[in-house]
Amino acid sequence: MKSREDLPKEIAVLMGGPGSERDVSLATGRGVSKALRSLGMKVAEIDVQNKDFELPGDVDLAFITIHGTFGEDGQLQRILERRGVA
Repeated sequence: MKSREDLPKEIAVLMGGPGSERDVSLATGRGVSKALRSLGMKVAEIDVQNKDFELPGDVDLAFITIHGTFGEDGQLQRILERRGVA
């Protein structure tokens, strides 16, 4: 079992996105956030509409729930890597 120090400080659940599957992504993101909170995790829900989205300072892990373009084509992953978020 991992110690509390090994767990992420805050998880950003990235949802929404600019594509046609935005509404599905928002619903998915809310479900993931609820599940993570039920496990005692600190969660920041981030509605991503473009590449200029903000992340809270304590976020060290991202859970991507954006479907289609931007969420599944590597663009978002590259942005997170540049910001040092796993």
